[in-house]
Amino acid sequence: MFQGRLMELLRTFTLQERQRLRLFVASPYFSKGENSHQLAALLELCLNAIDKNTDSGLEKAEVYADVFPGEIPVAGKLEKRMSALHRLVMQFLVTDHYFQPENEPDRQLVLAQEFRKRGLASRAGATLNKTRQLLEQAERRNSTYFARNLRLTGQEVEHAVLQPSKLTKILLNQNFEALYLFYQTAKHDLATALSPLMHRFAFQPSALTQHMLDEAPIPPELLPFNPMLYFSSHFIALINRSEPDIDAFNRFVRDLRQQEHLLAPEDIRNCWAMARNLLIHWWNIWKRREFLKICLEIAIENADRGYLNYYGKILPYTLESICNMALELDKPDISYRFMQEYRGKISGEPDDEPFFRYNLAKYYLHTGNPDKALDLLPHSMPDTSCQLNAKALEIKILYEIDSELLPYRIGSLRMFLNRAAPQLYPPERLKVISLFLNFLTRIYRCPPGNAKRAAVIADSIRATPRVTEYYWLLEKAAVRGAAK
Repeated sequence: MFQGRLMELLRTFTLQERQRLRLFVASPYFSKGENSHQLAALLELCLNAIDKNTDSGLEKAEVYADVFPGEIPVAGKLEKRMSALHRLVMQFLVTDHYFQPENEPDRQLVLAQEFRKRGLASRAGATLNKTRQLLEQAERRNSTYFARNLRLTGQEVEHAVLQPSKLTKILLNQNFEALYLFYQTAKHDLATALSPLMHRFAFQPSALTQHMLDEAPIPPELLPFNPMLYFSSHFIALINRSEPDIDAFNRFVRDLRQQEHLLAPEDIRNCWAMARNLLIHWWNIWKRREFLKICLEIAIENADRGYLNYYGKILPYTLESICNMALELDKPDISYRFMQEYRGKISGEPDDEPFFRYNLAKYYLHTGNPDKALDLLPHSMPDTSCQLNAKALEIKILYEIDSELLPYRIGSLRMFLNRAAPQLYPPERLKVISLFLNFLTRIYRCPPGNAKRAAVIADSIRATPRVTEYYWLLEKAAVRGAAK
């Protein structure tokens, strides 16, 4: 009875939100006629069931008797009220969010538009002036600021056309500038989100998208007006360099530490994510452990300050990258601590915890327990990107335990890379996985103790630093050559 979208939604409400919701549901404007008291009664039953954690302990007949006292049960009537209450709760969420103090500029813009429609030009002008004052008081000029500024300048131009003045030409310039800054801010936000993901997904920019990405950066004199635009511009410049520039990166981090107070909380998280993604990007190409060391230090600091959390949870890719870095740097205790700290807090994690078990399997493989790692390794992952990593991890485990299944699993993964994977992953990622399989096959076929052949394989690996599991392959080649 109490399962479904309504109860799922109500469980997220705070005590203060519940109080406002009760008033909202009881309001005759939103809930009319005899349904009003029925919906209010149903809401109380739902909230009480949540407080008592008895979402499966109340029978439909009991609920029906409380909501419709003395009435003969009618099929579908209670379900109809549940649906109506769910719609009211959805309306409340939108209304409650709209009237939050931070949305005052948006409300003033709506008022100005209404005044203009009603022929109250002076009041529309006064409201636009008030909105401009509110906007200029904003401490942080992020994408939200520029989106509002674009709407405001559009209304200011419209008002000036209807009420001509000498300021019209100036306003037209402001409107073009607002449009440009909003475009640049939105473009950089998208580009910075795209850059670290392009190695995970089979994304091919369209001609127009590529043109936007290739455009010349914004003039330096505009950067101080928006710190987030400043950092995203620098990030794109750094990630597009032909070689790593650690000095430029250190300046990026130094500026970020000094100007954190100018950024909104979500922008702070995004900027630090840029820094971590840049170092991981460099690591994937050049395999210098100094990049991982710096990145892990930043990640630990970010975790202590809550910058890794998104609505109380961590992204699976973030947790995976931290665990990978800690293990690569031979610090398994850090990997294990992060896994335990964020267990049950991984965004998108199903009930059987495949992301957690996948990272724990890597931990046990690193600490010398490959059999337990194989037992923990999930057979399927909800994310295609992690699924490919899990397949590679299984092959590593099978090699460590000298399983007879190894050549068959390698052949199966090769077939997957050739057939289904091109539609799911970018060519570069498929290439580094394919190279991993080729090198591991050569190591597997190398006779134990054949140091000369093992050295040739190791030299080939060193010439291909982009290959995934670079240092692990070098280690296995050395062990193979030294074995007797």
